[in-house]
Amino acid sequence: MRCDDSGDANLPRYFFHTRGPELVSNMLDRKGQQLPDVATAKMVAVEIARNIMRSTGRQVWSEWLFEIVDGGGQIKAICRIV
Repeated sequence: MRCDDSGDANLPRYFFHTRGPELVSNMLDRKGQQLPDVATAKMVAVEIARNIMRSTGRQVWSEWLFEIVDGGGQIKAICRIV
């Protein structure tokens, strides 16, 4: 038996790059997630932001954002963390 975890080849892959006020706070998503569309990717970005805020405690988030990037490297959306 052979198992492949590459997901559905028809779904685009989106990457969620986190950008903060300082260079050291930037995090590149190198794995990404296969999702049906940008709208779904935005919902995933909201969940990721909530998890980050919960795990890091109080912090000023107004200068933080997510870049949602497709597999071709094009920015599809920029979401501010507010």
